Amino acid sequence: MNKTIQHYKKEMKNHTLRVEFETEKFKSYLCKNGDDIHFHFRIVFLPNTIFLTGDLGELTLKPYRENTLPWLLGSYDNTPYMMEKVPHKSQDHDKEYNPELAKDHLYEFKENLTEKLRDGDITKGEYENTIKDVDKLLSRCESFSSEMEFIEELEYICPDWFDSESSFTSLNERALGRIAQIEKFCELYEALNNKSTATIENLSTGCPH
Repeated sequence: MNKTIQHYKKEMKNHTLRVEFETEKFKSYLCKNGDDIHFHFRIVFLPNTIFLTGDLGELTLKPYRENTLPWLLGSYDNTPYMMEKVPHKSQDHDKEYNPELAKDHLYEFKENLTEKLRDGDITKGEYENTIKDVDKLLSRCESFSSEMEFIEELEYICPDWFDSESSFTSLNERALGRIAQIEKFCELYEALNNKSTATIENLSTGCPH
């Protein structure tokens, strides 16, 4: 589990789930620790849309399902798939430049260069000059403030290796906190549902025949 998500879930370990209303198409739940509003959140299910609001901000999911609650319960443990359902305009606010992804890309490029040298596709001089530039860029990965700054340098050093679909961003801390809230809701809902089912089964078992 992501360390940031794990941290937020620990902060919410005493949260309980309160049903605000439930109908066939509309459902709303409040999740918090008693009267404490620290990391509290509300999650609302509508046809085709899920809204999460709280002190970590807002999250909208558009799974385009008539009944969105079962979809979330089956999807919350697959973060990349779930986050694909966030409208594109909102996705940009949830991401930040990740220097570790930038470094991974450059290390892969260095391996590719080594293979080209071994296969005779580039000269030793070309290899050494390019490796020198890549190592300089590697040492500066932490200093870039945005993905675009890194990409501009990358395109200059190794334009043939850069893919326009490459991404050097990852979810920021608050976005990961909202994912932790979604996971917490699903775990509480499943536990509550299992408890209700067990109670019904116990009542049925105890009925006189």
